[in-house]
Amino acid sequence: MNNKEKILVSVREHLLSVCVSLKTSFRELRKSLKLSEERFSSLSYGDQIVESEIIAYGKKRIGEFEHLENSPYFVRCDVLFQNDEMESSIYFAKFGFDKEAIYSWITPASVMRFEKPGEVRYRRPDGTWQKATLLRKDQYMIVDGKIKFLSSEAIGVPRELVHEEYFSTQKSGFILPEIVAQMEKAQDSVIRAHHAGPFLISGPAGSGKTTLALHRVAYLVQSPDLASIYQSKSIVVFVQDNGTKEYFSHLLPELGISDVKITTFFEWAFAILGMSGSAVDRYGNSEKEKDLYEFQKLKALKNLPKKILHSANYFSTLQKIYVAYFDKAQQELFSRQSKENLYDRIDLTVLLKIFEKNNTDLSVVRDYYVEQKNGKVKKKRGSVRLEYSLAVIDEFQNYLPDQLKLMKSCLSIKTQAALYVGDMAQQVKLGTIRQWEEIGEKWTKSEKLFWKKFTVTQKIFCNLSENWVMRLKFPSN
Repeated sequence: MNNKEKILVSVREHLLSVCVSLKTSFRELRKSLKLSEERFSSLSYGDQIVESEIIAYGKKRIGEFEHLENSPYFVRCDVLFQNDEMESSIYFAKFGFDKEAIYSWITPASVMRFEKPGEVRYRRPDGTWQKATLLRKDQYMIVDGKIKFLSSEAIGVPRELVHEEYFSTQKSGFILPEIVAQMEKAQDSVIRAHHAGPFLISGPAGSGKTTLALHRVAYLVQSPDLASIYQSKSIVVFVQDNGTKEYFSHLLPELGISDVKITTFFEWAFAILGMSGSAVDRYGNSEKEKDLYEFQKLKALKNLPKKILHSANYFSTLQKIYVAYFDKAQQELFSRQSKENLYDRIDLTVLLKIFEKNNTDLSVVRDYYVEQKNGKVKKKRGSVRLEYSLAVIDEFQNYLPDQLKLMKSCLSIKTQAALYVGDMAQQVKLGTIRQWEEIGEKWTKSEKLFWKKFTVTQKIFCNLSENWVMRLKFPSN
């Protein structure tokens, strides 16, 4: 038996053992969850709140186990840590399973998977550096519990293909260009970049910037030292349409996030204003009429009076704002729009700004809990200020500056974290942001990273699309 065969046999034996261990733990987890659900109704109200969190975590772990059953890990690192006498074999995967030394890709140690065998180091959560020697690194593709691809490298032994189901009849050797490793490392450095403040991911269409942004969200939510700051329930993702919302709703759970709020600006505005109606992208009979109609509305938005009372009759409020800017034909168009109960992006922006002026901030009516003097928790319902630890704004270039300012006004003072995704050169709507200064962002430091986009299908190939990432900081004042 040659060395490759020995490696493959050993890896398959380990994989089988891990799969058995996962199945056992999976059964125990489901049994524990069932017991929690059965006893839930018999608990006091306060204990139910605690138990509901336990149940939610259990369901989350079940989703993670369902993924791990099919693909337990994708990298193995044999490491000799500084001051240790024995080497350790650790594995990295989408989710962690401590029992088998499998750790999530968001752990600090996982950066080792991008390094060559030899001396490595990574920064620990406390800020200190952990030094180690990476003795061997295996990279896997595991599908339905079976190894489809395996490469291995070690100190003094170059990377080589050990097993490859897809390409075995097409290639006698294996070449993985260094750009692949650099691309992955560059993406990882973006995902792990400092969490607070604004962040911009910009690049051409199809370059993978949105996927990169969502992985950054997953990292912030699951990283042990950041999870308490970026709880998934405190994060909002703004998308352009319901199709994108549906896509994100399926993609985020795959990354281990199930309760991030995904919304369009229209849905968000309707919820804050507590109003009913339908959204319309643009209103009018022709493109020219729509352009002129929007242009006059934008003028009104720019010159909103300092004092204006918020009214439950929204079209009446808008009429007072627009009347000085509309000609007779546009007044008739507005009258027809109001009868159809349709609101466009400018209408809702105007109403939100008026709401903000009258209430000092943006808020929604929702349930919340208050701890009483006796230690019990009481449920209440009332107006609660909107506050997000992180706002992800997809296709930022399609928003009005005032829309972006309204979103920013809801950011936590502690984090001020806005993640802008898009490309200023791809603007398609009238009145949208043209310069960062319009929303109070200022380039004080920029950091550009370059990578190529790679996809694994029948082979590893390079899609030569350029990406870049720039860091933004708020003005010092």
